[in-house]
Amino acid sequence: MANLPAYTVAIEACGSARAWTRQFRDHGHEVLQLIAPQFVNPYVKSKQE
Repeated sequence: MANLPAYTVAIEACGSARAWTRQFRDHGHEVLQLIAPQFVNPYVKSKQE
């Protein structure tokens, strides 16, 4: 993430989500929201089989 241009990030809420949020912000990314695990599936961009 440190070598990528600034992105807007949404993170699944978990035990380490706040720490990851700080890391992303330290590298210039914008973290908009923490998403509850039951609501994450619609945001997954990978192909699911």
